Amino acid sequence: MLTKGFSTVNMKSRVRSQSSSSSSLFGTTRLFSRNSRHAAAAVSSSRRVRAVVLSKLGLLYSSSSGSTTAVAEFIKAEMGDLVTDPTDPEEVDDLKAFLADCEGFIMGSPTWNTSALTGRSGLGMDQVCEQLRAGELSDVVGNKKAAVFGCGDGFLYGDNFSEMVDEVYHALKGAGAEMVGHWEYTTDDSDDENPRYYDGFTESKAIVGSGGSSPDGQSQGSAEEGSALYGLVCDQENHSEMSEQRVKVWCEQLKAEMA
Repeated sequence: MLTKGFSTVNMKSRVRSQSSSSSSLFGTTRLFSRNSRHAAAAVSSSRRVRAVVLSKLGLLYSSSSGSTTAVAEFIKAEMGDLVTDPTDPEEVDDLKAFLADCEGFIMGSPTWNTSALTGRSGLGMDQVCEQLRAGELSDVVGNKKAAVFGCGDGFLYGDNFSEMVDEVYHALKGAGAEMVGHWEYTTDDSDDENPRYYDGFTESKAIVGSGGSSPDGQSQGSAEEGSALYGLVCDQENHSEMSEQRVKVWCEQLKAEMA
């Protein structure tokens, strides 16, 4: 079944009189010789669509104020046809089928319930995490690469900065996904135009080595002592002018790590 967010590609453009197969960034696209055109034409429409879908990463996000929507759209602009259209999980009729039709995932969310142990977004991504933790999606997520992103306010919530990133990251990891996309950052203000520079935030469970991977599963990391976040974090409230450049750098990293 073709789910919302996917676009259909005319498979006739994939028919070539060249070798039998060639590799692409996230999968293998079969090329057929002239002698195989009749066989290619016999492939069912559903199978042809599935072959295209499987070359994509599922771009799922939740948003309340629109900040995470903006970041998801930046990601789509950078990744192009390598990702699905940005999709809210609440708009997907069959989440398991959607995830099964993807070769990997990029998932993002803001953080609203800053002091919560779980359910930190207050949005549809909470239900996705619940299903992941319950093992309901392990068979369609396991052994696939995944990365996470989020939005946070480094000044108003500097001691709980974008902690939904930690929750989504460890829900995916616990379901068997191969996690990539760690985002190295700096608090050194000698170059405040560096897309990796952050000011304002002091602590977060989204810092690598804290949160779900800490001994008690909940400890926060120190911004000054840490060096990377579990995924990309954009501060649309205070530094929206840096978000597009941060996304650009992160997406170049993802293209290499997800290849």
